[in-house]
Amino acid sequence: MHISVIIPTYNRAKLLDKLLDNLFQQSLPSNVSWEIIVVDNNSSDNTEKIALQKKLLSPVPLIYVKEKKTRIILCS
Repeated sequence: MHISVIIPTYNRAKLLDKLLDNLFQQSLPSNVSWEIIVVDNNSSDNTEKIALQKKLLSPVPLIYVKEKKTRIILCS
């Protein structure tokens, strides 16, 4: 089994730092592989810096994606 933990974020560098530290402490059965995907919606704080620093320390694959487009969805 494979699990992807997907974290959408915007200007939450401090919370992302804590969240990733907590995820790094998780242990799963040996038959389960997992990865972390951080999707940054064009943050203006230190989100990118934190994600890239944590990527170096991550015990599992950590993928960082920066989404630079802003999309507005109108629902009626």
